[in-house]
Amino acid sequence: MKINLYAPCDGIIHPIEDLNDGVFSQKALGDGFFIEPITNTICSPLESATVSLIFETQHAFYIENKKTRLLIHIGIDTVALNGDGFKTAVTLNQKIKKNDILTSIDFELLEKRNLNKAIIVAIDSEKGESILHLKISKNQIKQGQLIGYLEVKKSPIKTEKSNLWKDISEDILKNVGGNNNFNSYYNCMTRLRIKINDKQLVDEDTLKNLAKVKGINWSGNELQIIIGGDAYKVKDEFDFILKSKNIKTEKKGAWRTITQFISNVMIPALPVLMATGIIAGIQALFAQFGWVQVPSAELPETQLNLFSMLLFIGSKVGLEMIGIVFCYNTVKYLGGDPIMGIFLGIALTTRHFLGSGFGEGALNWQHDGKGYYLFQLFGNKIYIKGYESSIIPLITGGIFLFYVDKFVKKWMPGAVDIVFRPAIVFMTAFVATLFIIGPITGIIEQLLGQSVIAIGDLPIGLGVAIFCGFWQILVLTGVHIAVANAVKFPIMANQGSSMLAAGFGIAILAQFGACIGVFLRTRDQKLKQAAVGAMPSIIFGISEPTIFGVNLPKIRPFVCGSIAAFFGGMLSGILKLDADVIGGGGFLQIMWFTDSILEMILYLMVLLITITIACLLTLTFFSERKTELKQVKTLNWSIKKYLVINNRVSKKEYNLLLNDKEKNIIVDLNNNKKEYYKYEKLKLEEIKLKQKLENSAAGKINNKNFENKINDIKVNLKEQEIVINDFNKKMIKVIDNYLTEISYVSKNNELLILRNDYLNSLNSLFNIYNNREKMESHLEVTNLNFKNKLLYVFRK
Repeated sequence: MKINLYAPCDGIIHPIEDLNDGVFSQKALGDGFFIEPITNTICSPLESATVSLIFETQHAFYIENKKTRLLIHIGIDTVALNGDGFKTAVTLNQKIKKNDILTSIDFELLEKRNLNKAIIVAIDSEKGESILHLKISKNQIKQGQLIGYLEVKKSPIKTEKSNLWKDISEDILKNVGGNNNFNSYYNCMTRLRIKINDKQLVDEDTLKNLAKVKGINWSGNELQIIIGGDAYKVKDEFDFILKSKNIKTEKKGAWRTITQFISNVMIPALPVLMATGIIAGIQALFAQFGWVQVPSAELPETQLNLFSMLLFIGSKVGLEMIGIVFCYNTVKYLGGDPIMGIFLGIALTTRHFLGSGFGEGALNWQHDGKGYYLFQLFGNKIYIKGYESSIIPLITGGIFLFYVDKFVKKWMPGAVDIVFRPAIVFMTAFVATLFIIGPITGIIEQLLGQSVIAIGDLPIGLGVAIFCGFWQILVLTGVHIAVANAVKFPIMANQGSSMLAAGFGIAILAQFGACIGVFLRTRDQKLKQAAVGAMPSIIFGISEPTIFGVNLPKIRPFVCGSIAAFFGGMLSGILKLDADVIGGGGFLQIMWFTDSILEMILYLMVLLITITIACLLTLTFFSERKTELKQVKTLNWSIKKYLVINNRVSKKEYNLLLNDKEKNIIVDLNNNKKEYYKYEKLKLEEIKLKQKLENSAAGKINNKNFENKINDIKVNLKEQEIVINDFNKKMIKVIDNYLTEISYVSKNNELLILRNDYLNSLNSLFNIYNNREKMESHLEVTNLNFKNKLLYVFRK
């Protein structure tokens, strides 16, 4: 059977082997041709076809009919453009004909980036063997002109095992040197691209002969494994293997997993929190001076003037609807469809739940302005309701949505998947959150509210201390609103003052003190900027930007702030400071104390003491990384503990045999710590200057000055790297001797793993700053020498 081929654009046509790119020219992705284009509009080369795949960077397409499948690839290495310069004119699964436009290209951008703009057409062999017959070669052609045909041969139907791509992925993983031999991986239209650490560990011959692998190519340290249009399947299997089979890109304990989840969910929400915090601070300040109107029982929101309403909306919406952002981030982090996360978030925060209801009584959907009443627990009503200002229900709902989607994908037929799966997944997660997760949260809110009131009368300020210490944790979960209402109730109902209400400002400004500590301690310019940006809003009582953007992702500052709040709350309780009115937050909370000027001064003193404690605690206990010395000390202690606990050696024998060697390692590292510090200081200065260069709006002279400074720092960095590498080589020899001595008494092959831990400790600076120059050639030799030493010891 013959299938005609037509020119996709004007230009000069060549056989694919003339491309000389090392991949297409070797026909790794099939036979074909390429065109040096004259026109920038690319059309279908087949009389009729379907667009079966459009890569996300828009630089390549697969089109196919019942007999053949063609790859149309625009340029070489154009994946790096990330979609810039391409204007796609078709959609996935669209039916197309000859002369239908696929895409338009910005040739000026390709030329500016020095990228080859060849239009490549390759014949995929997945649908059977095809022989290409070109009628025109090395001549100028016109778009739509007949240039040849495909002779399609019948081939036996192939059946593939369901786990084929899993097997291929595992084989690739094994032959690239294992998961510890690469930093990252991704796929383009036709290739799995892996950033390799050590090229010598890659078995190229085996990789080339794997099923479905059509060749390999190197671009620096990036290994490109050519698969064809199914490259995304290999990448998906890589994801699955690395996440679910305990083959991980790095060792992560439960605590590391939790903190990483928190960072990935919370930090992307920082711009929303920062913007809301600043606007809320301005609104609170203006309200204090009477410059804007504030909604109240006498002045409903609908009667605010326009300026007051704009500020009020800006100060409220970001925090009330932040759950939508968290739901989106949760689904995105887990690898689901983040748009569905937005949909669920909007539904869970909707104000449609403030409707009139459908009757009276429990389970008859009585609505009393708070939600649809389900049942009572300990005299408190539990509702189906919207979750404005809530976090836990939205994050939990996002997690549930991801796993429901994953489950439905397994059994739903592809023909109806796109139509029914989103609705099924959404409604399942939506209803489960409303009827299970939400009510459980409601029960917790009610119990916490009652518990807080109960602890208020504990002696020596313990009640206020406990409230302050745990307040920000309640804010994290989103159950703080019910608790805050319970605490404020006596004041708002004119039934007296509240000592617990004094705790709001203490707990908030304790996090402010921790934020100051982070600013003073960190050398990360971005973190410093985040800390400075969060400070204005927390001064006026908006703590979310500080918590989610600075303190919580680093964990220890948040804990230090909570501990400081505990002591500040105890001091406030001992002084019996009780709030008399409700007003602005943060430092403005001083105005809540109307009994006397002395009470206001004492409360200010408590706030300042709390801030100081939080700052000092953070400076003492927070560090961004363990020094090489601390990491090696930890390893030494672990080895000693292992040997003694497992009765390999007594403490006395250990001290006699190994204590001196261990001390020598520590002494040497202690003497060299200035060199590590000097390198880190230079690296941070380089990063700072690069940021200034990127952000600079100055003229070329100033930019040139930045570039000169950066170049000078690079020279110094190179010199410092040589110093550290030379020292590390000496240390490896000392550590090898130390571990060899241990091998006589331990006979444990885990020492090889321990040795790698020592290497990572010595090279932690290089790892942190993405400098992978870790004595690679030297490590190969010392690794071999150390293995030989161990083998000798074990044979004795």
